[in-house]
Amino acid sequence: MSCTRLHQIRMMIPFLQSIPDNFYYQLDPREFLLPDAIVSAAREELEELLGHYVMTYNKDVFLEDVPAEKHLCAHLAGALLTDEQKKILEKYETAYTSHGVSFVVYEKPLRIIPVESSTIHEWIQMKKNQSR
Repeated sequence: MSCTRLHQIRMMIPFLQSIPDNFYYQLDPREFLLPDAIVSAAREELEELLGHYVMTYNKDVFLEDVPAEKHLCAHLAGALLTDEQKKILEKYETAYTSHGVSFVVYEKPLRIIPVESSTIHEWIQMKKNQSR
C-alpha cells in the first residue's frame, strides 16, 4: 500500500520524480497529503510565487516515532525564504487550513543532503537522548 501511495503522490507532484528511487520508495507516506484539485492548484501557485518546490503534508500528522531516513525532509534541503516569501506561505497556509494541508518548501533546484545533517535527524536524536 505505501509504495502505491508513494507512486500516486509522485505522479501528482512532479518534482518528486527527480528524487532517486532508492530513498524515495523508503519514505513513509503517512505524512503526505495526496492533493485534490484545489490543493494541487495552490501548491503549483506557491511554487511559481516562491520559486522553489512545494510539498503537501497532512497538517495534523507528524511521525516522530519513525527513523529520520523515512522523512522526506531528512533528504532534501529546505528553502531559505525571505520575509516576503514567508508572508506568502503563511497566507496560503491560512487560506487552505480547512483542506488539512501544510505546505513545506524545498530548494529549487533540489539539493539532496545527508540525513545526519538534517534538522529532523537532530530532533529525533535529541528526543532519544531526553528519554534516556
